[in-house]
Amino acid sequence: MYQDPSQKRDIPVKVRFEPVLDRILRKAANKSRRQHATYLYELIEWAVANGAVEELMQDDQQNIAG
Repeated sequence: MYQDPSQKRDIPVKVRFEPVLDRILRKAANKSRRQHATYLYELIEWAVANGAVEELMQDDQQNIAG
């Protein structure tokens, strides 16, 4: 691999890309889950505030009584 053996490094490279990429991906996934959960919470909160959940529940009860 090396034409001149003196060019070879005796100390192995300390930077490994796999752990770094794993850490970046893990942080991105956690952030994505938090954002998704926040969006769902806001959507449910809006639905409750605007009566959408109650409307859905009434439709289900009418279908059951049907």
